[in-house]
Amino acid sequence: MNASTTVAFRKILGSAVAWGFAFTAIRGLGFLLVMAYALRTLPSSDIGVWYVMLNIAGLAMIVEFGFAATISRHASYYSGGATDVPRQGLSVTLAEGGPNRAALAGLLQMARRLYLVFGIAVGIVMLVVWACWIRFGNGGAGVTHVTTLRFLLLAAGSTFNMTGMFWTAVLFGLNRVRFHNQIQIAGLVVDYLAVLGGLLAGWGITALIIGQLLVAFIPRMAARRHVLALIGPVPADARVTIAWRDLWPTTWRSGAVTLCSYIYLQGTTFMCSLFTDLRTTASYGLILQMALMLHSLSAMWVWVKHPQIGALRVQSRLPDVVRLLCRRIPLSMATFVAGATVLILLAPLLLGWLKSNTSPLPNLQMAALFSLVGLDLFLGHHSAILQTGNEVPQLPAFAASAVLTILFAWPLGRLFHVWGVLAAPFAAQLVWSYWWTPWHCWKQLLRSAAGPAPRGAA
Repeated sequence: MNASTTVAFRKILGSAVAWGFAFTAIRGLGFLLVMAYALRTLPSSDIGVWYVMLNIAGLAMIVEFGFAATISRHASYYSGGATDVPRQGLSVTLAEGGPNRAALAGLLQMARRLYLVFGIAVGIVMLVVWACWIRFGNGGAGVTHVTTLRFLLLAAGSTFNMTGMFWTAVLFGLNRVRFHNQIQIAGLVVDYLAVLGGLLAGWGITALIIGQLLVAFIPRMAARRHVLALIGPVPADARVTIAWRDLWPTTWRSGAVTLCSYIYLQGTTFMCSLFTDLRTTASYGLILQMALMLHSLSAMWVWVKHPQIGALRVQSRLPDVVRLLCRRIPLSMATFVAGATVLILLAPLLLGWLKSNTSPLPNLQMAALFSLVGLDLFLGHHSAILQTGNEVPQLPAFAASAVLTILFAWPLGRLFHVWGVLAAPFAAQLVWSYWWTPWHCWKQLLRSAAGPAPRGAA
């Protein structure tokens, strides 16, 4: 291996993409090893309850309504030198001398106050939804007081974690993507060690809950320390005052898109629990988790470039954005297709070898679920790129998809069970979102990039 090849190899290993792949790979392998033990030692009904808990926690997290993503984008704008960011769009003035530290300090000050409120809201929402599920859900009759106490632990921890959720978002927006992935890996390692230790000690679902809380807590604390060091001390009178209302027009639209996405993808596990038994819900949730991990791995090609794309858009370098996406999106989709093929073939064999108490879905249903997640990956790329322009034109299409998913799922789920749950979001998005969002994204980028742009490749 010559010197130039060695340098290139080291550069690849040290890149944000490599660390992103490492994060996803560790998450996948750790999930496989830990859940393999959980699936062998915990009854299928407990696994089903755990996935319901995860869905409720995920639903409650949406109370922050996309502020983390908006704060992250604003951090990338200010790190690119923007002196002011309009409520919608990117007609900004660039400052001389690099990042706007005063605005970044103001952004943090606003986020601290805002996320304290969000933390309280998370706890309230989780308790209300849990009570409703016990009262009206298929599995609610079998829930014990011990299970409810465990859920209260999850709710309390989720409330605390929400109060500092913005720190990792700001770190990512400052384009410290490699360090962002490194601390996420640290959180995963602690998570899986805690879960495995708890399962070995016989704690059951409690071990899974503790791991779920630690995986967010560790990165949050590391991100806080790193962000404060990057920005440095900024006197209170020198900070730019940023009100949450300035971020609200884009945030509520982004949050609505996130909510809609949750309904027609992750929310299908909850729908499955309404129309099938907990054993089937456990199988559905297990395969969906596999597909979502592959989704995260495949999305890494584009995701690590979001801060850079935000800075490029502030600087009106749209041709660079177009070239970057033309390389990265095909890589992302090819990664997903290859991974889905392998997982669909190996999942039944692997779970059989592990003697899992929770079986996978039938092959055709697995293929349909992976296809649904793959389409969401393609759609999500274009939705995220639209949002880097500080606007959310795709909201009507996503809202229509969410509403239609619910309307379709009720009759289809009752009639066809898992197949009905899978068909509902696919049919709902085919009406509008699947084709309109990518078309509008490329129309916007190509039209804006038609004029001359500064030299320099992304």
